[in-house]
This record gives sequence, structure tokens and C-alpha cells, in this order.
Amino acid sequence: MSGLAPFVGGVTVRSMEEWLRAGLRRGDASQREAAHSTRKLTGMVDRVYVSIEASPRDTGCADMRHCQRALLYVLEPLSFASVYGCTNSIVMVGAVGGIALIEKCCQCTVIVAARGIQIRACENVTLFVWCNTPPIVCGKSRGIVFAPHNAHYDLLNTHLNVTQVSRDTNMWDRSILVDQECQSTLLPPEQFYARSIPFRDACGGAGTPIPSFPSLAALPPPPIYASALRAQREAANELKAFVRRAHLDADTEARVRQAIMKHYHSWLVET
Repeated sequence: MSGLAPFVGGVTVRSMEEWLRAGLRRGDASQREAAHSTRKLTGMVDRVYVSIEASPRDTGCADMRHCQRALLYVLEPLSFASVYGCTNSIVMVGAVGGIALIEKCCQCTVIVAARGIQIRACENVTLFVWCNTPPIVCGKSRGIVFAPHNAHYDLLNTHLNVTQVSRDTNMWDRSILVDQECQSTLLPPEQFYARSIPFRDACGGAGTPIPSFPSLAALPPPPIYASALRAQREAANELKAFVRRAHLDADTEARVRQAIMKHYHSWLVET
């Protein structure tokens, strides 16, 4: 996966290299300039962290470092985001008007909408992204998997507007491999899924049920991935209808639900 489509039409290799270096420098500069307004999450182990900006007026930064087996939801409009040295964690970031940098991470899942994304020295990281420019993969990163953005929360549209992340351009599948040792692939459509956010933000209202299949209308996936989601939804509805038609007694229905949840938990651990 070369991702060279933006450079066709007479653009030289030298100009492409200069563009890549400029992108890397912008990421470093953004991190330094915004250090004073950075939300820092460091060394979280076996923890869940949730931050939701309900009335965004400006963008800040987020710096997540050395977290293990953590679930991090930073649902805010940001100018820069960094995920550094994390392992076996799931990180979801709202919208990033500059660079989202994922560096030295292993066995992680990252969900983010950003104008630019850089992956440095990572291993076995899956990224569900909406990206206005080609993602840059460098530092001998291996086992990198790209997929379309797969989550939604009530304030996502507002955060996209604040950060000026364009809804018209998604180059998630056009990554640029800076080093020959870098490896990346695309997630097969049959493995794509929509991630439900396990809480409601301030606009959702107390007690509002969380949908099992959230709408991805704000950042829609490509047609082949949308078809895979429809197939999953239909299969789930068929299973529910089968259980209803079976007229199970309360004890049997409880055992069926327990078996389904056990299978679901096994799937979570495996993935």
C-alpha cells in the first residue's frame, strides 16, 4: 500500500520527501507550542478514563503516555493529540485539527478523526480513522492496520466544526510508508464493526439507551464497509427474532443470554 495517488502528475520524489519532512516537523512543532494547554494522561493501568467537552469554544491538546490495558475516551476538539508508549489499550480521540501522533505503541486500537495522522515505531496497532491527508507511517512500524472511522458520539459534528476537520475528504486507505521496513494493511470489510460508546454525554440525557449499532452518518464508511455493517445488524436482528419465537421460559432465556455474553466477552479478549 503505497498511497502515492496525491503525488501523481509530475511531482518529483524530492518534493514528496520535502512534504513528508515538513509534515513530521509540523507535528513536533504543534506538540511544543501547545504544551501549556495539554491534558496529560500518564501511566494508567487497567483503568477507564472519560473526558467529554460539552460546550467547546477552543481546542486544546491531549498527551497519553505509557498506559496499559486502558480504555481512554478523550472526546474533545483538539489541535494536537499524542499517544505514546501505550500497550494493549483502546484510545478514542474526538477530532484533531492538526496532527494525531501515535508513537511506540503496541497491541493498541486507536479511533480518531484528524486532518493529519502519523504513526512512528509502532507494532500491531489498528487504526479506525477519518483523515484529510494520507497517514504517514515511519520508524519501522509493523503490523499497522487501517480501517474507516467506526464510532459516533453526540458532539462529534460540533467537534469536527470547531477543529475544521473536513467531512469531504478521507484518505484513510492511502497511507505513505516512509521506511522500507514499514508494513501496513487494510482491515477486511467482514472484520469491520461499529463501536458503541458505553456512556452518554451531557447532550444525551440521563437514562437514554445506548444503541447497539450506532449511526455513522457523520463520518460514513465506504460502501463495502457499510454493507458489512448492515449484514451484522441483520444477523443480530434475526437472532433476536429467533429467541422471541422460541417462547423460552425465563431460566432458559437467561442461559441463552449468558451464553451470548460469554461468546461476546471472548471476542473482546481475542480482538
